[in-house]
Amino acid sequence: MAEERGQNLAQMALAWILKDPRISSVLIGASKPEQVTDSIKCFQNYAFSSKELLRINLILNSNQVNQFAMLCPIY
Repeated sequence: MAEERGQNLAQMALAWILKDPRISSVLIGASKPEQVTDSIKCFQNYAFSSKELLRINLILNSNQVNQFAMLCPIY
């Protein structure tokens, strides 16, 4: 799906998190400047169609992924 959007998985994940109006910022763990530059590319395509959101929700629900745990690794 990320490839279809012209992104790598990390870029799509950042865009997905930032689509939520309750989220004002995201902290990324970068050890190299290139990782920051790569992450910023998420803004080249940060809108999701309703079809893409449905696909993501189906994946999350089918795997019973705890979305809060994904956002807060110490959970």
